[in-house]
Amino acid sequence: MPHGTDHSAALLSNALARSPLFGSVDFFFDTALPGEERRLAETSEQISLTSLVSWVKRLGDYDATYLPYGLLRTSYFSLRPHYAQMPMICEVGTTFHPNVWRNLFHAAASSNIRSSDGLIFKSDRTREIVASAWESWRSELPWLSAFPNSVTIPNAVDTQSNRHLSRERAETRSELHLKDDDVVFLCFSRFAPVGKMDYEAILFLWQRVIEKHQNAVLLITGATISVPNYRTYAQRLQETARALGVANNVLIVASPYERWTNARSCLMSAADVFIHTTQGVEETSPSVILEAAAHELPVIASDWAENSSLVLHNVTGWLVDTVAAPVDPLVRSSLFAGSHQSTAAQLEATIGVNGGQLISSVTRAMDASVRSRFGCAGRRLMEDKYSVDCIVERRANFVAECARDAQVSAVPPRRIVDLGIIPLGLAAHRLTGETLVQCTNEEASMQAQDFQRLNGPASQILLEFIRQKRNVSFAEICSRLKSHFAASSLESDAGKLVMAALSLGVVSLAFP
Repeated sequence: MPHGTDHSAALLSNALARSPLFGSVDFFFDTALPGEERRLAETSEQISLTSLVSWVKRLGDYDATYLPYGLLRTSYFSLRPHYAQMPMICEVGTTFHPNVWRNLFHAAASSNIRSSDGLIFKSDRTREIVASAWESWRSELPWLSAFPNSVTIPNAVDTQSNRHLSRERAETRSELHLKDDDVVFLCFSRFAPVGKMDYEAILFLWQRVIEKHQNAVLLITGATISVPNYRTYAQRLQETARALGVANNVLIVASPYERWTNARSCLMSAADVFIHTTQGVEETSPSVILEAAAHELPVIASDWAENSSLVLHNVTGWLVDTVAAPVDPLVRSSLFAGSHQSTAAQLEATIGVNGGQLISSVTRAMDASVRSRFGCAGRRLMEDKYSVDCIVERRANFVAECARDAQVSAVPPRRIVDLGIIPLGLAAHRLTGETLVQCTNEEASMQAQDFQRLNGPASQILLEFIRQKRNVSFAEICSRLKSHFAASSLESDAGKLVMAALSLGVVSLAFP
């Protein structure tokens, strides 16, 4: 998952749990994803933290379920029985990722997602893209519901922990050997040739920048990632800067958190302007723009995704035009073919960011009075519109609205693949209602004791029932155990109990 999406989801989940709108909140984390619960570790008396398994058993206790990590990991919609009224509100945290599209389509085609559920987008443009795709699916699959309730609510920024710090500015600039009159333009994102900015293009443009402004310094920093292996990308950029003759005006700092524990605060305080001319197809509402504005940095950003709302042109920064060319027909149909990164690279190759406008914006930003005015305006915008409290209130209201309008599904979900056919198809025999179950001669042995110890009270009832009847059909077993298992899963739960007894040699089966 993109780091910014992950960080934002955890920030807003913790804050949303403390909204006065909710009487109580339970956090359920997926035990198959180690460490997830640590992101939600800020607990209070109002909040309990437990595993995802128990959520399914307690659906009737809740007015709504909020899915902060969206569809990147799995389609949680399929876990909700069709008779449960509770709406599910899901964040769509990225525009392009195969998992998002796969899980959304599965939820739609299987009728597990309802029109009364909620989708929270972080960008109006992403919302329009998904709504358009949904309508094209409906034209082919007429049973699909109408597009779910949806709203655009961007990321939030913690304005307390993101602010300009004079001491960090002085110390960091000294450590980086920056002069007092250097105007530092910061790019702070992960080092990768796809998914964010075209750093090499910016280096080419910097030749023209320093022809007019010899004190304009470009500082490129961010995390390096190893899957795929981009660890040499920072070195490649450094070599490109030397080849272009701009190395004296370019600083490249890979993995800044290995150098400063509070790297974001140090580098954003040291900088004078922030550049985020992204063309990454995964982008929605870049948290890094919000953080930079909160640090009172004027922002030069591409007019891409939600950037045109986060940056007010000629007020808090400058927007640079983006243009998209037609995509190759083979690429348009290759969502699940090849790697996510290779497909993203092919899409991003069709996108252009106006280099001339970027240079003009840099020239405007060389004026200290403009930087000061724009930086203060950006900070006010973050406090007034994008603070955690503001964004959480909007999300909480949307959750409450979905809860009020929730409806029980009129039809059971459709199975894209009936997973029940897999074990039935692989096994030599099938357990049916007519299958006879009897205790083996050794049923009173250690195996029977182990069976009861491992499988709880229902196992004792099962054995006593079989001993009493000697030969008993599976249908009779289900009838006897119906008070111990939910009606919807009675055959499955009773069957698993019989299979556990069979595997321990406690019972034998006779097939008609």
